[in-house]
Amino acid sequence: MAVSSKEASDRLKRAAFDAVPLATAIFRKERADRLVFLDGNSEFDVLLQESSKTDQGAAIRPGAALSKLVAASLSTTSEPHTVSVQLGEHQGAFRLRGRPFSVPDDPAEYVVVQLRALTEQESTEHDLHSTIRQLKDLLDNSTALMYTKDLSGRYVIVNDYELVVAGLAAMLAP
Repeated sequence: MAVSSKEASDRLKRAAFDAVPLATAIFRKERADRLVFLDGNSEFDVLLQESSKTDQGAAIRPGAALSKLVAASLSTTSEPHTVSVQLGEHQGAFRLRGRPFSVPDDPAEYVVVQLRALTEQESTEHDLHSTIRQLKDLLDNSTALMYTKDLSGRYVIVNDYELVVAGLAAMLAP
């Protein structure tokens, strides 16, 4: 029995998809804020199997939560996002990168997403930057005068409200 070139091409594409060393998944866009998980490669399957294990041994279905996470990540910016995922008893940090694509003669929109595991240093750096962003948001959205000086009396941190009150906001504006 002869194998058609279409069947051979489909098998080649599936084998290449499974050979990608990063956890890779395909989603269909239903709306701008809603994705439906369609398929993942073997690395992605391992990630899902690990994340669905619980202490009680019961399996959970992370597909819907992952779809929401990917949709939220893709809607905010083109920069890759870092996410933390519970993998059984371990927590892992991953860099998420997604790209939209289309299929000829198919009106649907699709997104391919890759998750790259971060090294411990990258994960720590991400946590530090996240903490700094949260602190800056807290300081800049406060109506209290907030500043920090070093031992020499130099201002190290000054919130936006303090700059306005001190009349320095216009001078430091970009």
